[in-house]
Amino acid sequence: MLSFFQKKLGKVLGTIVGYIPNLIVSPILLVISAVFQPWFWLDLTWGILSTSLGFVSGLIMILLGGEVRPEWGKYAKVVAPGYMDGWGGAYSLGPVLTGWSGFSDWQHEYGHTWQNRVLGPLYLFVVAIPSLISAISSPASHNTFYTEKWADNWSSWA
Repeated sequence: MLSFFQKKLGKVLGTIVGYIPNLIVSPILLVISAVFQPWFWLDLTWGILSTSLGFVSGLIMILLGGEVRPEWGKYAKVVAPGYMDGWGGAYSLGPVLTGWSGFSDWQHEYGHTWQNRVLGPLYLFVVAIPSLISAISSPASHNTFYTEKWADNWSSWA
């Protein structure tokens, strides 16, 4: 009985020991990888609305146990913790790309980052919200929706 509790305590302490450094390092990586790229000035001016939401979303995911895996010179990739798997694919808000651990088409999400840079404050209304509605209402045909085809086209050269 005692060994059972010792094993459980060890897992809890191990989780805490891993979680605390992540809470310190990941927000720093989030900011550095999203800001230190050639288009930061556009993301932090014209695209500030979505970029701000991306930072908030990324920080929330970090608090839930997610981690940042920088794509230096391009974007900050925030990967959701394993216990959240199965919730969906990914989404882009400015240079902050958030997705689940099984997601692999990060280049497509980077295409959405370019949409934000071009559309600025209109991105949420022209791309993000319609894309979310499409993903919820018709997931099987979501990849043929105009926002997704557009992101695919831009991801090939971005």
